[in-house]
Amino acid sequence: AVDIDTILISSLELTGDEEPWVSDAPFTGAGGADVAVGGTVNVSAANGARVGIAGTSNFVYENDGTGTNTVLGNTITSFGQASYFEEKTGINPADLPNAPTEVIGSVQTVAPAVEVLTLDDPTSGYYTGEFDLFVWFEGLDPDTYDSILTMPLNIKMSFEGTPIA
Repeated sequence: AVDIDTILISSLELTGDEEPWVSDAPFTGAGGADVAVGGTVNVSAANGARVGIAGTSNFVYENDGTGTNTVLGNTITSFGQASYFEEKTGINPADLPNAPTEVIGSVQTVAPAVEVLTLDDPTSGYYTGEFDLFVWFEGLDPDTYDSILTMPLNIKMSFEGTPIA
């Protein structure tokens, strides 16, 4: 057996069923195209979710909204659900009290693998450590329509260890 002292996340995949959602208001879709009343938008819980790990270092990941598992970024846009919300309520979400100026977390890719945990020196013969795993729907992500809250979300993660030098 090889002793390891660092844990890295080497892959992360968010998937979920994609279903059509019918809009009851005109708005600018997540991709920037206009959506008319009665227009459909394909939505998936995987495109509005984020996964975060808080350990030795912090890691946040999200799909880009097209299912290709790349990063969208931290900038809040006025497209997608924010545009829909504004059309329905007359309120720009960025103008709400305590509205953030950017989405939560420093979003990053998984390739190459990212260190998330340095294990403690063993007192019992085993290296140990712990991290917290968070999964949430980013409220200001353009793909976070209310209809995704009842849809399935699948998360597949792989971890690897770094041998002690």
